[in-house]
Amino acid sequence: MKNLNLILIVLFLSGCATVNIPNYIVDENPYKQKLYASFDTALNATVNTLKDAGWEVEEITKPSVFERSKDSIQGSQEVLLFTKIRETSMFLGSSFSRMNVYVRSGTDNVSEVEIRCITVNSVVFNKFTSYKKDRAVEKIFKHIQERLNNQKGQSS
Repeated sequence: MKNLNLILIVLFLSGCATVNIPNYIVDENPYKQKLYASFDTALNATVNTLKDAGWEVEEITKPSVFERSKDSIQGSQEVLLFTKIRETSMFLGSSFSRMNVYVRSGTDNVSEVEIRCITVNSVVFNKFTSYKKDRAVEKIFKHIQERLNNQKGQSS
């Protein structure tokens, strides 16, 4: 009986934490990569790669609503993609992740993709926040580049 009560208490307490994950992620640990492709091609490849990786784009907006880009070139194009929150169940808790993805046009048919991540791990009575997701971001950049290379190969 004591074991049953202990299990019920742990299960009850593990579900009590409230996790708030903002849409906009601060410039805490951004990952950037230049792509040798037009803005539209880079944006399309980025959205499709996110979708394939299980990161559903929830909203597309202008970054200037949230911040002024110091790297922005006069007349350049840029968009900010918000992904939906991904929840992963863990032993005695859950992990919640979101990405903000910036796509910016540059000069000479070069675009830049910047990815910002936030992960909140909610474990009994504690929340841990991280702005790093190195392996996931490296994988996304790799697949974007592969997608662009495949498009170039098909058009040749």
